Amino acid sequence: MTQTHRLPPFVYLYSIGQTLALIGFISSVALSVPVATKLAPNPWLVGIPYGMQFLGVLVCTYPMSALMERWGRKCGFTISAISAIITGVCAYFAVTHSVFWLLVVAHFFIGAFRAGTDYYRYAVTDTLPPTHHAKAVSYVVAGGLLASLITPTLTQTLKDFNGFAEFSLSYGVFLVLGLCSLILIQFLPHAPVAKRDTNLPPLNSPKFADMKSLRPYILTLIAVSAIGQGTMNQWMLQGVVHMQDLGYHFAHRNMSIQWHVIGMFAPALFTGHLITKFGEVKIMAWAMILYCLCAVINVATDTHLGLSISMFILGVGWSFSYVAGGATLAKIIGMYGLSKRWQGIGDTIIAISAVISANLPTILMLTIGWVGSNILTFGICAITLVVLLINAKAYYRENKIVTTENT
Repeated sequence: MTQTHRLPPFVYLYSIGQTLALIGFISSVALSVPVATKLAPNPWLVGIPYGMQFLGVLVCTYPMSALMERWGRKCGFTISAISAIITGVCAYFAVTHSVFWLLVVAHFFIGAFRAGTDYYRYAVTDTLPPTHHAKAVSYVVAGGLLASLITPTLTQTLKDFNGFAEFSLSYGVFLVLGLCSLILIQFLPHAPVAKRDTNLPPLNSPKFADMKSLRPYILTLIAVSAIGQGTMNQWMLQGVVHMQDLGYHFAHRNMSIQWHVIGMFAPALFTGHLITKFGEVKIMAWAMILYCLCAVINVATDTHLGLSISMFILGVGWSFSYVAGGATLAKIIGMYGLSKRWQGIGDTIIAISAVISANLPTILMLTIGWVGSNILTFGICAITLVVLLINAKAYYRENKIVTTENT
């Protein structure tokens, strides 16, 4: 491999930053329910902290994008890291002094932390040539694999530490994550602040008059990522409920989730190479096909092995849609000089999809059931696949762009 094909060292710094962020986010999933159960004044309030976390992501995603465009990436990342520090302090005191609403505030700042660090996958492309975008984004997302391996042991080790309230240090680790992130940010490259009107670029302006396919293609990229995120959230949670209804032991359900997480992050190590070889459209299309395959498996079998395979494939589909969608959006924004706020719009829609899908499993199970849910999602993914292929074909034909698969 020649020097020109090697990624610069800062790509791996972004990957480390992603690892730090996902250690916090994954641990929050494990911590929120048991801690909220102890602190909540009423049982119906137990889900509030975790819900507030998603609200934090939703509320902060677009403002982070606007802030980064005006003042630079590092400004947004610094605020994100400070949010992690605030999380650690608030949650530690919430646990040690049994203050439920302080825990709710802490989880909101977890969402703010995640909202900022989600832009690592875009920021890594700012100073790279387009040919390196897919691989760079892929390696950043792959940081989640290390986080998925570290977090369970870390959380369990800190859960009962002599002299400290139960779970207090598990939350206190956010303080360390924030400080480490602040240090790491100092070594990230300075991307130039866009010298342009801060208003969203009107894609129907004379500048883009001969590019009628651009807006539909951008919206399709966002839709692929959002539907991928929503499908992953829905089936991950609904699958656990379904396995519980089937009588599978906690250890079996946990094993399925572990395979799912591996499926989410392990493919990111080579997804960039696949995008380079086959093109981003084919990888996004395969993501939708994999989701449809999950639906078929879910309807066809109730065995633990079958459902675990489906969970793994679900993770791979998410990795393909997330990496390919993000890398392609970053490339197009760079090609046409569009506002980086389009990244904010994309991630806000993804966050909305995550919030909705996180609340869907129970409703769907009580209304249309497991089989009906899979048929519905199959239809949505199949339609998305068709729309993706139509809009991508129109975009490439209109702009006479030669895709990788045609070279």
